[in-house]
Amino acid sequence: MGLCDKDCFLARFAHLPWGYRLPSNGRGRKKFAVSRISLSRRGISVTDANTFYAFWLDYLKEHELLATRLWHFVGTSAALISILLAVISWNWIYLVSALVVAYGCSWMGHFVVERNHPMTFRHPLLSLRADLLLYRLMLTRGLTESVTTFKML
Repeated sequence: MGLCDKDCFLARFAHLPWGYRLPSNGRGRKKFAVSRISLSRRGISVTDANTFYAFWLDYLKEHELLATRLWHFVGTSAALISILLAVISWNWIYLVSALVVAYGCSWMGHFVVERNHPMTFRHPLLSLRADLLLYRLMLTRGLTESVTTFKML
């Protein structure tokens, strides 16, 4: 699969079909087009998508090491299991443990492994959205394309 440019990212972000393919630029990099109309039909403004795309590139830079991404994966997995247990057992202490485990593992990756500061403090909602996207990409093994695209920029 070829590298993904901004339009390709926006298509994936908006859960759109790939649309039409433009010719390759000669380096094997395929371009994909996303129209503003198709984004607005999905209820996503182009500026929101552009903001998240810019944030995603910064997020990848802050999560460059595999160990940091693995700490995030473990923390998100444990948090999702805790949320599921809270719903099943109606014991809301699991929700508190979900927050503690998720942030604890993520911060371990940032402070100990990567030696940087989490983006949660600056942009909590975008950070949550990017963390869930990171989790999904790690589950589907689609993260290598995003990391490769980031390293080319």
